[in-house]
Amino acid sequence: MNRPPKTSSTIDSKHRFLIKTTPLSKVRERFLSAFLRPSGLHDSAEECLAAASKLERAGEREQATSLYRQAASKWPEHRTYAMNCIASIDEKYST
Repeated sequence: MNRPPKTSSTIDSKHRFLIKTTPLSKVRERFLSAFLRPSGLHDSAEECLAAASKLERAGEREQATSLYRQAASKWPEHRTYAMNCIASIDEKYST
């Protein structure tokens, strides 16, 4: 059986189909699971801070703030940076 080669348009249409048929809550859950880990399981400060930054950019400010707080308490040498990030989030979203 001859199948057409997989081109970017074939992959894109498949991807669009999956996005359209997957409930938004599942998409959000999969996205967040890539960055959130049970408390204390981040291997390094850099990994934890990078995950918090990605969550912040995705609009998940509560989770980002929580992760920044976790980093500040677990790695005291990064406390100032983490607290500045939290202050920045608070400033952006205060109205």
